[in-house]
Amino acid sequence: MRSKEDNAALIEALKEGMIDVIASDHAPHREEDKRAGAPGFIGLETTLGLVLTKLVQPGIISLMHAIRMMSTTPSTIFHLKDGSLKKGARADVTIIDTGREWTVDTGGFESLSRNCPFEGWKLRGRSVAVIVGGRIIMRDGELIRCA
Repeated sequence: MRSKEDNAALIEALKEGMIDVIASDHAPHREEDKRAGAPGFIGLETTLGLVLTKLVQPGIISLMHAIRMMSTTPSTIFHLKDGSLKKGARADVTIIDTGREWTVDTGGFESLSRNCPFEGWKLRGRSVAVIVGGRIIMRDGELIRCA
């Protein structure tokens, strides 16, 4: 959202429970497509850190609310059988360190492009491991294997 008023309205809607999901559009355009005006920017690597830094740490939403909005609620909305830690569910889990401080540096991102308005921002909170189908695929920012 571009205006301060729009941002304030979104924050208020989050506080009031009017927004169910936080997600990234993650639009990794090639440099030449971006120069031609393609909308959007990368978000996969920054969304969690931004949510924790800008929404959870200042107390706008709780950590548990953020986790629900980014995992179980989308799964429920789309009628996916997974998205929980229940017995028998597929083990797709992201392990986060809510205190890990880091600086956005697109040079180390895995995305197709580097178009990111948050370059240089200091964030707190990052995923430290990703497990898909019970197999670790990412640890400490390093891709171990494809899902």
